[in-house]
Amino acid sequence: MQEHRSWFFYLCALEGAAAIAALFLIPSEGGRLSFARLALISFIAAICVAWIYLGLRNPRVLDHIFKPVYLRRRGAVAAYTCVLLFLTFGSLLFLLRYLNPESSLSAYQRLSPLLWYLLILSIQLSFYLLLLYKGFHPETLLSNKQLYLSTLFAFCLLLLLFLIIAFTRLGLTPDPAYWGEPGVPMLGWGFILALIGGLCVLWITFNASTRSINLFLPLVIYLFAISVWLSVPTDVVANSFYMPINPPTFQPFPYSDAGYYDQMAQSLLIGHPYQGQIPTRPLYIFLLTVLHLLFGENYRNIILGQTVVLGTIPVVFYYLGKKLHSQVAGVMIALFFIFRELTTLMVSSKGLQKCLDCGWHIWIAPALAHAVHVGTAIDTPYSESHFRLEK
Repeated sequence: MQEHRSWFFYLCALEGAAAIAALFLIPSEGGRLSFARLALISFIAAICVAWIYLGLRNPRVLDHIFKPVYLRRRGAVAAYTCVLLFLTFGSLLFLLRYLNPESSLSAYQRLSPLLWYLLILSIQLSFYLLLLYKGFHPETLLSNKQLYLSTLFAFCLLLLLFLIIAFTRLGLTPDPAYWGEPGVPMLGWGFILALIGGLCVLWITFNASTRSINLFLPLVIYLFAISVWLSVPTDVVANSFYMPINPPTFQPFPYSDAGYYDQMAQSLLIGHPYQGQIPTRPLYIFLLTVLHLLFGENYRNIILGQTVVLGTIPVVFYYLGKKLHSQVAGVMIALFFIFRELTTLMVSSKGLQKCLDCGWHIWIAPALAHAVHVGTAIDTPYSESHFRLEK
């Protein structure tokens, strides 16, 4: 274990030295280091000394903590702590840089070396705990060699296509209207709620039967999606695809693209051959036709019917995430979709869907992937993971 652990501690110390060097490179007023910067340097230096001490001495307390009898409980707690620290430091870096740059940019420049160092440490420690807990067995990679090679080939092909387009500008044309503008991103509060939802499901899996979870969880996701989307008032989502909602009908009559699809549905209802046109999205037109048969010209109920159908999409994402990784991953992906569509509905009356909270998507994907992987790999058996507990 001595050789196995020493390299990790020396790596952490080397990264701390890089953070100290970054602090020295920041321009200072008057050519002298301030007390605050000296305090930061001293703090990082103390952490580096601790890493070097652990690398040289390898205290027995680590062997005691990571005995198999303690790993199940303490290893999971430590891994989750590292994941939460990773999310915390990532949030601090983003908020200092983008929340109010006029007042916090100087603080970001001085604190970023420390925060980036702690962010990297939290990532490394979470994987290191996995390594200690499960062990690393590269032979399991060989069992899926064909899958990895196929994935690598597809990745290289897409990367090559991206580089060709990026350097030659082939196929890129200026956008004279607004079709190429960014859509609605995932907002910070939605990300936090999705993460909390995943943690709640993880806790439930330890306290409820698997059969009950498999039965009720998709139903809960479906009902939650419908209730959240229908909570947005109709007058909020009024935009260019609605006629003005006026008395005496107070109906959101369709207009523009929505009017085209509804016109095709009405044509189908009266037996007219789509007014002589070849319809686009015929399945959607058929859905509108069925809803008109059920609700007539009550467009609020037609919106309700479409929402009931579209509520199955988060359930599909749940099953996809469950198949690829775990129930926790499936729930988080489903919640991401639900909250993003909620934001889309809330801003649809603005015409163009502007980016309300640009920047969260910069680190949301790696944070989610890392949190889900580490959070569930602790409880993944050897047959499903490249890590296993050494006897």
